[in-house]
Amino acid sequence: MIYSYFSNPGILGYHWAYNVNATAGLIPTNGEQLCVWVGTPSARFMESLRGDPKAAFDLLLNEAAPEFTETFSSAKATERFLGYAGQPSYMRQSCGPGWALVGDAGYFKDPLTAHGITDALSDAENLAAAIVESLASNTNEPLSSYQDRRDELGIDFASITCDIASYNWDINRIKELVRDEGRLLAKEAHARREPIRPGQPRHLGS
Repeated sequence: MIYSYFSNPGILGYHWAYNVNATAGLIPTNGEQLCVWVGTPSARFMESLRGDPKAAFDLLLNEAAPEFTETFSSAKATERFLGYAGQPSYMRQSCGPGWALVGDAGYFKDPLTAHGITDALSDAENLAAAIVESLASNTNEPLSSYQDRRDELGIDFASITCDIASYNWDINRIKELVRDEGRLLAKEAHARREPIRPGQPRHLGS
């Protein structure tokens, strides 16, 4: 992936674009800034695109989202272009005697689905609830439920993310994956609206 920030020209909401071997996204953020990223398979990035980040950014943006090419190829980025060559996903044991992991420390997936900060905030919320329950009950059992909650919310999303980040799809298949991702996000949002009750993991349903 290659990304930078631009002054937001008035774009509202998130925009995601998919094409064969090229993806892109626009994410409004604070300070009237817009994060714009482009992506491609790691092999292509390493072989031919990592030498000139701006040229690679322009090329991939044009392939994935040509409707935004003129706007951002001619605009001046407010920060330098940064590259990320990718790394394998993992899911680690999330707690043990005297320790616990939250966010990417315990569970990492490719940033293509832009879900990492949600995982970190969810982990922090669930770990805090487990610690409070553990102190109240004077047992370590609630901490084991912390990992159960994380896995329940995370395993399916990790699988979909790996499928999308593999770039092993055509346009029809990516449409299916994005629809599946949307359904999972809706289930996840519903689960997060439910209050955390000690000893009662929240379930996404079928």
